[in-house]
Amino acid sequence: MNVLIYAGPEALQKSVAHSLATLRSILLPQYSVQTITNQALNSQPWKTSCALFVVPQCHGALQPPSSASIRDYVESGGSLLCLGAGAICSERELSGAVGISKNLLVGFLDKLTGTYVYLTHGQDKNLPDERHALHLPEGNHVEGIRGLGSSEFAGFDNEKDRNVLARFSGGSIAGLERNIGLGKVAIWASNIEVPLTKESSSGLLNASTARETAGGEKQRLQLLKSTLLSLSLRLPSVEESPVSRPLPQFLTSIPSKLDVVSKIADLLAAPSSGSQLNVFKDENDTFHFHNVLESKDVMKSARESTDVPQDPSEWQPKHIILCSTSLPDQDQSPLFDLRAYYESLSLARKAQGCHDAPEVWGCGEALLYGETVTSTQTMLDKNPRLLSRLPSPLVSLASYQLAGRGRGSNIWLSPSGCLQFSVLQRVSLSKFPASKLVFVQYLFALAVVEACRDEAVLGKWGKQVRLKWPNDVYAVVEGERKKIGGILVNTSFSGGNVDIIIGCGLNVLNAAPIFSLAQLLSPDGQKSLTLEKTVSNILARFEKMWETFVQERGSFDSFMNLYLERWLHSDQLVTLTTVIPPQLALSSDGANSSMNDSHGRPSQLLDLPIEIIIHILSYLDLDDAIYANRVNVLIRNCFQTSQILQYRFAAQAAGLENNPNHHLAIRDRLQMLRRRELGWSGFEADFQGTLPVLREPMGIYDLTGGIYLMGDVSRKTLRYCRLPSTPEDPISWSTIDLPETLTVVDIGLCLYEHDLIAETSIHQYFLDRRRGASSAIFDKKTSSPCMRACVVFGEYLALVANTRISESAGRFCVFNWKTASVVLDHPLPHNVYCSIIFLSPTYICLPNAAMGNLDIFHITPTSPPSSAPVFYASLPSISEGYSIRAIYGRAEVNPTPGGTLHSTLPFHPTSEDSIAIFNIHIRKNDGLAPGGDFSMFVHRSSLLALCEARMADGQILDWEDWGPLMTRWINIEAVPWCITTTTGQRCVLGITPGAREEGTPAFVTLLDFNPMEIKRTLAAYGVEAMHEIIVEGRPTIHVTVTEMEYDFFEGVVESALPYVSISRYSIGDTLLDFDGMLMDEERLLGVATDDHGRVERIEIFHMAADLS
Repeated sequence: MNVLIYAGPEALQKSVAHSLATLRSILLPQYSVQTITNQALNSQPWKTSCALFVVPQCHGALQPPSSASIRDYVESGGSLLCLGAGAICSERELSGAVGISKNLLVGFLDKLTGTYVYLTHGQDKNLPDERHALHLPEGNHVEGIRGLGSSEFAGFDNEKDRNVLARFSGGSIAGLERNIGLGKVAIWASNIEVPLTKESSSGLLNASTARETAGGEKQRLQLLKSTLLSLSLRLPSVEESPVSRPLPQFLTSIPSKLDVVSKIADLLAAPSSGSQLNVFKDENDTFHFHNVLESKDVMKSARESTDVPQDPSEWQPKHIILCSTSLPDQDQSPLFDLRAYYESLSLARKAQGCHDAPEVWGCGEALLYGETVTSTQTMLDKNPRLLSRLPSPLVSLASYQLAGRGRGSNIWLSPSGCLQFSVLQRVSLSKFPASKLVFVQYLFALAVVEACRDEAVLGKWGKQVRLKWPNDVYAVVEGERKKIGGILVNTSFSGGNVDIIIGCGLNVLNAAPIFSLAQLLSPDGQKSLTLEKTVSNILARFEKMWETFVQERGSFDSFMNLYLERWLHSDQLVTLTTVIPPQLALSSDGANSSMNDSHGRPSQLLDLPIEIIIHILSYLDLDDAIYANRVNVLIRNCFQTSQILQYRFAAQAAGLENNPNHHLAIRDRLQMLRRRELGWSGFEADFQGTLPVLREPMGIYDLTGGIYLMGDVSRKTLRYCRLPSTPEDPISWSTIDLPETLTVVDIGLCLYEHDLIAETSIHQYFLDRRRGASSAIFDKKTSSPCMRACVVFGEYLALVANTRISESAGRFCVFNWKTASVVLDHPLPHNVYCSIIFLSPTYICLPNAAMGNLDIFHITPTSPPSSAPVFYASLPSISEGYSIRAIYGRAEVNPTPGGTLHSTLPFHPTSEDSIAIFNIHIRKNDGLAPGGDFSMFVHRSSLLALCEARMADGQILDWEDWGPLMTRWINIEAVPWCITTTTGQRCVLGITPGAREEGTPAFVTLLDFNPMEIKRTLAAYGVEAMHEIIVEGRPTIHVTVTEMEYDFFEGVVESALPYVSISRYSIGDTLLDFDGMLMDEERLLGVATDDHGRVERIEIFHMAADLS
């Protein structure tokens, strides 16, 4: 059960801290003592597990929902303790009385007596400094208690139903207790939560004063204990009470591998030696390290300082003793025998056939043990620096926890005899799919249950220990289920790995009334059961299971039959409420199920726990999810109530993929996604800002990953701005200065995957064909190279470079930028390629202006460096006398084989669904007649489908066989030549000032090629949306075939890729009268230029709608 201390904004934080420390010193481990926020008070189901609610001294009235929640809790049978408060007893309602209502905390109506009781607060925002004597009913008195010293109670003198706990020297009430409905309330005007020994005026106490203060402190604690007893709380016995603040921990290893501790210390101290490891600061804790020779002095000092309760915020630093030469003496760890543990672990690992080698260690062979800690789980997952440097596997174990954690917001109590520990495992995401992490809790729970059947633990009595889905361990005794344990799993993603922290709490030797493993045994059998044997057998079982689990890439198939044999839900009579009418059915493992719906069909799926059903539904494709939502009430309810499902399918509908490395909660991700999508579809921005241009720019620029990058005329400097995601984010430039000897000719950005900018210059065309940078593609003295394209993708850097001294001196090159090895080197004529699009990690598309094709290259580790295109996708044929002068292509975002490790966003457009845009510029060869400018749009996934379906290398795919249905062509004569106009499945087009008729206002059009957006628009606006474009009006759906007929095409160019467009003159109050429009995932950028075409201002619009 929990004791909850209110920590909302009205509470004095010093009173909260003192209440937390004092009540923990009295109630641990019988109760979990923790704070509760105002938000949790009104949104979480806290009442059923709350034994006492504490309101510390407050300086303002509680919010009405909070007050109502506390009132309902007390009147329904709960217990309430108020500190530094007053109370009014009245026969009439006072909540609206002038001068009183503003001071009320909570009001009650005692229906048995018809009396109103109101709790009140003072106005002081600090704890009172006055100290007073309290006189108890039995004649004793307590000196030095903090408080105002005057009565804060009114109307209670002649009240018969109250019990006075103490009075001030003048006789007025200092504290009282009273029944309210089915509950109880204790109110103290004094601050009995504040220790007497906390402060002294001089900072020094003589021996006599110290004795008096210590005596008064014992009386204060006894007074508080009496109050708790009057509120029906059960106090732990003396032998049950652990120390009330953390003790030092021992980092140990199995005696046969003592060097493990030194290896861990070296990793923590890097780049220094582990012998220099003294202080390690992290986000949640600061750690001080000591060698084993100092252990006795460190432990003695820590134990002597635990007599006085301290604020948890003062539980710093945490001390760790490095046992690199020997294990600590038994008297330093009296509650856990480390030698017996390692002996048992060796036997258990040998019995399970665990791999053993001198250079590595197994699960449990490196152990961090502390007699009393805050939480074994918190120490690992709340200290990211420590976690990232610790090797795996590592086990953290404690005899007592002061703030043990359970599933969700639950607290795991740790009374005497409880086994609590955490296991750190680390796996590479390239070998272990993140989607399989959900099975880790099932696997570890299964290891716990199986270990209980070992002869060293329970033997044949272990069959009574069963699994309750998803993460609980139960004992079944004479048909009655008793919870004895639970599993908690937390994950952290970093550097392509996932850190898995598995927390386990198991009642092993607990005395009644807490049920434990020991109570399954006879008195004689209990003598052989130990914590050391239990945990060692669990870890050995888990290590063997984990080895198989990882080898099979997270598949649970090898364990499913055993899991179903051990789980609690088999062979149970259940009521199916998902069928009409409800039916009784026998639950089983699915092999012999007799559960049928009203039509006699099996219905095992719908009988599963709701969490499993949600997990299964999360694997559906969007179309299947839409159909599933229509066929069953339970499934529809899952979609309506589960934020996990709502987020997954909202992201899928928007063409987005989740970023698993991001910290944002699912609820917040879902809200952000909805705001973003509504902002784009409605052309709305939640804020805007201006980015000034500091110097005259040159042609080099890029926009990706939330970064806008520009060069300047010197070609020696690159400037970039991290674009804002909130109104508070600064908008400013940062500078990358280059060596004077280098001149930048192009750049390639790979920010999400590698946080990398590749700057290519005239001096940097070195490719390693043998050992290193030993040969140059171009020699500056003879070739004068011109860079046309530069793209970084994964481990590849792709370059297109031309020279002006020869018509056949160009190169398309791909090399591994990490090893400088050539992957592809393809010679080409001058000015053939202007851009590069990675379709996937192995396919690259280069639009070929000379041949009028999309050239597709395929690279693999075994490809010869001189690879030619594997096939060609033709573009529409050009009339004689005309030619394609240039084709510029782009598809944003790029695939990220290594994951979006450096992203600040919780989701991104899926790369395979992103639109590839090709700006095609056609000119007459004699230059006398105008040509045409067009944009061709095609999904990246469509081009990939062509790659996978190609029949043979060198094949030429005619335009008519692929283009008309897969693409959409748009005349862009009035659109600037900017290429950074598309992200995901959207594209922005801005009309240039020179292309508009005089007096015609500028407008901007947003194109969306997402099929779900087309369906949504059709559902919202009907067939009317298929009519003409209306600026500042509804969206327009384009689903018909477009036919373009121009002199420079040999025939009619047809294209039919559907899209939705929406056009606007302004965003908010800002007219979109810009010379160019750019976009990324979150923003539109309006670019203004001067009379010479130089950029002088960039306006940023962050696209999001207000959901309120």
